[in-house]
Amino acid sequence: MTARALRSTAVRVQALRAEAEKLEAEIVVLVEAMAPELLRLPGVGPISAGQILVSWSHPGRFRSEAAFAAFAGTSAIPASSGLTNRHRLNRRGDRQLPDVIVEFLLVRRSSGVVAGGFGRSVRSRRCGGRRWRR
Repeated sequence: MTARALRSTAVRVQALRAEAEKLEAEIVVLVEAMAPELLRLPGVGPISAGQILVSWSHPGRFRSEAAFAAFAGTSAIPASSGLTNRHRLNRRGDRQLPDVIVEFLLVRRSSGVVAGGFGRSVRSRRCGGRRWRR
């Protein structure tokens, strides 16, 4: 009984993997049609590029870089108490886009392409995403 269940699960995994590959190929075609320069960036694959395009939507959606940073969850908001002056990341907005930005910055950091002091800590990697979008 256990071998049969494992075999059935393995068949489903293979079918889902094949379907995921077909869908990824479709995403590549769509991204290449809309923004081929995204796929040429190190650390940005078809899924990440698709997420960026879906989140960005169209020109003029955001009135400023600060508005896009707030939407992406990479803007700093005050978290001060008394005489302590601190900031934390905004947790509102898109839930998937910050992950794409962090992944992009981690790949840039590991490949030695670090500009403007990106990547000293997790917080600075995430806040550095605002500079990346310029």
